[in-house]
Formats: sequence, structure tokens, C-alpha cells
Amino acid sequence: MRRKLLLSIIALNLAMSSLVLLPPSTDGSLVYFQPEITFAEASAASALDHIKAKKNAIFKLVSQEDAKTLEQVRQRVKKLKSKDIERVWKNINNIKKQQGSGYEHVTEQRVLELVQQLASFVYGNDWTQFDKLRKDTQFRQFINELAKLGGIKAGLGGLSFEDAYLFALEVEKAVRLKIDTLAYEDILRIASNKQEIKRLLEDVFNEIKKTSRNPLASVIRVFQIAEDDILQVTDRIDPGYRGATVLLFAYAQTEVTVNYRVTQAGRVASPTLKVLGQEVPNLLLKWKKISGSPSVTVRDNRIVLAETEKTGTAIIAAEDVLFHKELYRGSVTLTADAVPDGILIPTPAEITHIVKHTLDELETIRGQLKYAQGRKRAVLLAKAKTIVEKAVPKIANFNLSSFIHINGSKATVNIDVPKLVGYLKNSAAVTNKLITTYRALDEKTRSPEVEYVFDFGRVKSNRIKLDLPKELLKEASTLGVTDLALKVNGVTIVVNISELKGNTVLNVSQQAKSSIDLPYRSEAYSFELEVDGKVVHSLQRPVKVRIEVADVHNAEHLALVSLGEQFYSIQGGTYDADNGTFNASRQTLLPFSVIERNVTFTDLSTVQPTQQSAIHTVAAQGIMEGAGNQLFRPNEQLTRAELAKLLVKALEVEPAASNKAFKDVKDSDWFASYASSAVQSGYIAGRTGATFDPAASVTKTDLAALAARILAWSSKDMTEEEIVSILQPFTDAAQIPVADRFHVALASQYELITADAQLRLNPQANVTRAEAAVFISRVLKLR
Repeated sequence: MRRKLLLSIIALNLAMSSLVLLPPSTDGSLVYFQPEITFAEASAASALDHIKAKKNAIFKLVSQEDAKTLEQVRQRVKKLKSKDIERVWKNINNIKKQQGSGYEHVTEQRVLELVQQLASFVYGNDWTQFDKLRKDTQFRQFINELAKLGGIKAGLGGLSFEDAYLFALEVEKAVRLKIDTLAYEDILRIASNKQEIKRLLEDVFNEIKKTSRNPLASVIRVFQIAEDDILQVTDRIDPGYRGATVLLFAYAQTEVTVNYRVTQAGRVASPTLKVLGQEVPNLLLKWKKISGSPSVTVRDNRIVLAETEKTGTAIIAAEDVLFHKELYRGSVTLTADAVPDGILIPTPAEITHIVKHTLDELETIRGQLKYAQGRKRAVLLAKAKTIVEKAVPKIANFNLSSFIHINGSKATVNIDVPKLVGYLKNSAAVTNKLITTYRALDEKTRSPEVEYVFDFGRVKSNRIKLDLPKELLKEASTLGVTDLALKVNGVTIVVNISELKGNTVLNVSQQAKSSIDLPYRSEAYSFELEVDGKVVHSLQRPVKVRIEVADVHNAEHLALVSLGEQFYSIQGGTYDADNGTFNASRQTLLPFSVIERNVTFTDLSTVQPTQQSAIHTVAAQGIMEGAGNQLFRPNEQLTRAELAKLLVKALEVEPAASNKAFKDVKDSDWFASYASSAVQSGYIAGRTGATFDPAASVTKTDLAALAARILAWSSKDMTEEEIVSILQPFTDAAQIPVADRFHVALASQYELITADAQLRLNPQANVTRAEAAVFISRVLKLR
């Protein structure tokens, strides 16, 4: 697995090397945020300067001994022969023969020289050679003709620094995604399985080939460059991958953050080291002192200040125990009896890492938007919005546990408002940079939700009163905060700040679970929200509830329940595997807990396995119910009344009073409140102004239009060309009414509605209960 990762680093360096061979962008306007981002500011630089800075940072961390290893690789690069690029040249030469004259500069020797230059760049940092190449008229003519053979009609005129730079970012993103899927132990595990190497390279290359619309990706596709081609050259010049190992550790060191947990009145610091965003277990590290005060020592991977001293500073380092490579070196100061600040926030190093990673992701999307239209563009912008919304709470995360005071069985909070406001302003300076960068992607971007977290920690009390003064809330709103997450004892309540217009109190109680025997997966909580002394029973905007869960066997069978003494009500929700919480949205705060339900039906043998799985999921979450006697009746047609209930349950819509306007809906009907709620929420409408038609069937087209409303899809997000392309495989595409083509195309693209064995969508066909279960479960995942 280590070698797989090493070749990914090589692929990244190859992508970066392509940049220096190309002319600058026509307007010279490229701007990029560098990784050296301070707490409150990011600086801009040209693409070439950024690549140089990145390469220089990596090679600055290479030791003299490791530099010799890289030099040995570069010497082998000079010995590469034509046979080492045989397949690549064969593909290029075949295209050259097909195209005819005009490509005289594209020769086998020139292609070999190009491979040598790129490989030299991977294992070296000599920019003078590239400067010479860029001034070499013959070499530039070769690159120009090669680009034309690769499908870029304008040759070098159709490529720029920006294209290569954005391509390098795409490859880096693909590599980082692969790293994120591995545990650090796996990354460092010594392995030599070439099949694993090939699989990882196939993943990276195939992703780029399929998804990238960058001109350089087009060249790769035309020349049919594959992972075997890189593997062949790498095995020749870097046997054993010693050089790539050097690059991996140097690259990793540029992405290292270290935090300390200080205990024993400031005398002991326990370090936590993260590489590429992943925490490295201390058993894989050896922490040691390099220099500094004699009063500071390292014992059992902890930094310790002597009992006889008040303060001390030392340079410490962390070494990987498997490869004996230094991953980190830095200064640490310990001060005994230090008075805590009272507010804990992410360290500057953590914030820098989050900001850099977020800006890198936004920059990658900016490059993809250059070639994206219609639905693909809308998806990219939605992805960018999600990236920012996930990053902000990580930066604006304030641990306020020091302000908690316990008196008997009750805990209260007394926040130092001026101090906290100062922290809010500092965080806003950083988060606004991310939001500004996001909004610059497209003038039609949707405003992100800006969530700040007030974490009150674990409190040894079952009754907690959280006071939030009016002036604090007002200041937060002025700074652009839209949502406030209040976290304590394993539960988080996220309230839209517009609901809190006065002095606010949130009472959280951890209560005994209901006497009803339920498969609980969390504690039970009750809540009470007060604004200016008045209890708020219902809010205009839904409150998000996040409850920590444990002992989960099947996450898809989790459900939020509101608890009473002798009853309970299933409320639905979704599981967040990253944070180990179950999340739901409610407009009323009731006593809540999380359970795991396994519902069994005996009549599902006639439906597909995917439908069976969806039925079990929606039944467990209370979205759909059986017909009694362990029967679900999957092949029965779904009625509009059932659809209304399904929507209210799945989308967490609060039940409303019966709609008196519908003559065919009585107050005593089981579906009355569901029909009213679904209509008031805008998801469905009556058949007429006076009728709901509850017994009528629902068609596939109805579901397609419904999906567009739930997911906020707009017909402007998809071009006619995209619609035609999506519907083309279906034999009955021509029968779809023009007004329904957009909805049906999108719903079929995401498999919310599917075709039969004859590739017929049957858009006017009635939907079965089994199909409805699949539809809503997939919609919820997309949502």
C-alpha cells in the first residue's frame, strides 16, 4: 500500500511538471491562495510561483543523505532508452501517421527527452533546465505539434499555465482523496503488491480521464497514456521506490500539524500529530528533544517541565518508527500554573490547514467550472457550498466549558461576552475569506449557512441552563453568523440566529428513558427554549438536533423518537458517520432519543433486493408503514394520501391542521393533517382548488416533478443538450411531454425512477409502494 501511495505522489509531481513547459495565460490574471495562509489572511501568487513554492518547500525538507538517493534516480533517468517508452511512442506515432504531414518535430527521440525532463522534475528541483527548454525554439515546436496530435487544434495556443496548473490541482485532489481513505498505519505498511499499485493508479487516471474536461486530460485520453506506462518508467529509474519514499515524507512534512493537550498545571504536554489531515498514533512515533532548556525533557512521548522550574522552552521532533524519518520539528514552551484563557479554539496550525484545504478544493472547482455548463455546473456550485459549510464550523468552534458552573444538580453558564466577541471577530475574518472565495465562483451562488459552534463540553449535571445574552447574539448576527450550534453532553441544538432576538436561554435536561421497551442508541434529552423570559414552543425555521449514538448495528435503521410517558412517535432523520451522530430537523423541541428499529415483512419475495432494502429502511424510520400482520404490500399502487404522509415523515415537516378547502378530506381521515402539511409546505398541490383526490394513484412523472421541488432543482440548471443525452438510451423518450422532459431526465439520471428491461421509462405508469420506498430513500441521500 505504501508503494501505491508513492506512485500517487509521482503522478502529482508529473502533473505539476507539465505547467512549466507551457506559456502563461493570455491575460496573466491567474490568482491562487498559497498554502502559507495566516490565521486571518491569505496571499495571492502566480501559478508558476505557487508550483515553485510547493516544490521548494518539499525539497527544503530533504536531508543530505536523501538528496543522494534522489541524485541516483536522476542519473538513471539519463539512461532511459526508447524501449522504456515503447507503448507511448507507438500510440503517438500511429496518430501521427493518421494525421499526415506537419508533425516532423514529433520524433521518438523528442518524446524520450520529454519523458526524461518530466521524470527529472519529479525527482529534482532544478529550474534552470526548464528555463532553457522554454527558450528552445525546436523543443517548443515539438510541444506545439504534440499538443495538436493530442487533440488541441491550436497547439500551444490552446494551452496555458492556467490549464496545466488547474490540471495539477485536479490530480492533487484525486491523490488526497486516496490518502483520506487510508489509515496512517496502512499508508506506512510495507507492501510490494503490483496489482494494488495498478489499482490505485487506475483509480486516479480513470477519475481524471472520465471527469476532467481540462485540455491536458484530453491529451492523456487521445494518447491512451495508462498507469502501466508510468509504472514501467518508475520501475526502471527508482527500483525499490526509495526516491519516491523520500518525496512522500518530504511532501507529508509540508502538511503536518501538531497540537498539545496540556495537563498537570501546565507541566506536561501530550502532542498529537496529524499528517495530511490524519492523526498519527503515538505508538508509530518517537518524540525526542533536539535542544533547549535543561528543565524540559521528553518522557514516554510527552513533553515534561521539571518540578523545580516555572517555565522552559525546547525544540522537539517527531520521528516515524518504521522508516526512521523525521516528520516534524518545532518549538514548545511549558509554563507552570498558567492561567487558562477561558475560551479554547482550534490552533493557528489547525486553522491554517482547514483554510488551505478548503481553498484548494474551491480552486479545483473553479477550474472545473471553466468547462462546465448546465446541470454539471449546478452540481459543482452545490458542492462548493457544502465544502464551505463544513469548513466554517471547524474554524469557528469555541470551547466554552470553562464558563460552566455547577450548583447542586444544576449547571449554569456565565460567558465573558467581550472576550468571546473578540474571538468571534477573529474567526469571522477567516471564514469570510472562504465565503468570499466561494461567492466569486459564480454570481448565482446560493448564500451558505454560516454555523458557529459553542461547545460547553461534558458537564456532570443532568440539568443545564445555557444563557446567551442579547448583545452576544446581535454581534454574531452582525458578523454574518446564520446558525448557532449549542453543544453539551453529547447533544447539539442548531438554531437559526434570526429566531433569537432577545436574551436567550436553552435548558437541556438528560432524562430517564421512557418506560416503553425500545432499542435505544442514545441518551434521552428534553429541551426548553426561552427568549426574553418567554418559552418558545414552535419556531419559524426548523431546529437541527444532533445526538451522539453508540452500539449501532445498521445505521439505516436509526430513527429519532419523541418520547412520552406511555407513547412514542417516530420522527426520522439521518446518520452522520463522520461525527457519530443522528441528525434531524424539527420546528418544535420535544423530549428526544434515538432508537434502532428492525421491521420485518413476509411479503417482499416478489420485489428486487434494492427495493427490499429500501422498504426496511423507510419502515424502520417510520416514513412508510406496513399493512399489518407483517405485510407491506409492495406491489400495490401508491395513493396521493400515502404520498402526503410519506413526504411529511421523510422531510420532517411538522403536521398541520386539516385544510378546510378540500371537500374530499374530512378532519377524521387518517391522512388529513398529512395532506394539509404537504400542501402547505409546497411539495404537492390539490387536484383542484377544492379537491385533494387522496385515493388517486401517483405516476413516475409526478415523482420526478416532486424530486425537483424537494432538491430545489431548476430547469435552468440543465441544457437541452444534457436532457437529450440523458434520455437518448430510453426507447420511449420521444413520448415524454416537453413540459416533463427536464424532471424526468434528472430523476432518471439519479435513478429516482428507472426503466424496465426493454429500456422503457414509462413516465405515466403508476408507482408501486416498493418503487416509492426506493424513490424517497434515494432522494434523502441526495438531499
